[in-house]
Amino acid sequence: MKKFDFLLIIIAAGLIYFGYNFSQRFTSSAEDVTIKNKNQHVNKVKQVSNRLPSQNVNDKVSDESTEAVNVEKDYIKTLVGFNNCIKSQDCDYPQDDPRSYELEIYKAMNEHIKKVDILSTSLKERVLMSAAKVSDGYVKETVLKKLLAEQIYSDKWRDVILNEYISHYNARLIPDAIEYLKSNSSESDRIIINQRIAEELATGSPMVANALAENLKVLLDKNSVQFYKNIYQTFKKDQSRKVWPVKSTTSNFCHPLANPKRCQVPNA
Repeated sequence: MKKFDFLLIIIAAGLIYFGYNFSQRFTSSAEDVTIKNKNQHVNKVKQVSNRLPSQNVNDKVSDESTEAVNVEKDYIKTLVGFNNCIKSQDCDYPQDDPRSYELEIYKAMNEHIKKVDILSTSLKERVLMSAAKVSDGYVKETVLKKLLAEQIYSDKWRDVILNEYISHYNARLIPDAIEYLKSNSSESDRIIINQRIAEELATGSPMVANALAENLKVLLDKNSVQFYKNIYQTFKKDQSRKVWPVKSTTSNFCHPLANPKRCQVPNA
């Protein structure tokens, strides 16, 4: 064999061996990459799965929602129970005198209304609106203080305050009612408010009229002072009016316009 042919054989054998090893290394590397990619994919799937809410979490949320609904149902059921007891006059409350039965029911109702924050916002407002219309002064007071504390204002509530508080027989509610109206009154509101107060001064109970006059100064402005001065002059001419004594400067009745020193009313 010629030396050249032998060299070719050696080179060919080397190429075959190199090609085999290269193929093996490439195949092995490709398999490694495939395995690595597969492992990475599995890890990513695990990570995503870990971030997804489990069935237990969903169950917990569902349980909490059900519990909240049940709490609201129980709250309303108790409230309805109070009303039924008042209508039936046949519940387990003391009846030592004609008023003790209802007084005890309203006392329990008042404590119940104080827990109204457990309800949703919309249901809470409906409950407060209904409670504002009951006859008991303590229940009404609880509602009004809640409105003031949480600054719940609207035209609907303005009308409720005028109808259920300003026109109510309980003079003790008047200061907070006036405070609410002062905080929730635009110029157009003031016209409605002043007209209603004027009606109550003319036709309401003496105690309520007195309380209105004593607290009226917080509502007075340059537009309303003359309005009330005119009303007073009308009352002064018509002495049959039982609720607005004309001798207000010497009596304990604090007429805010006839007695400007005491009531600090600006001169018109």
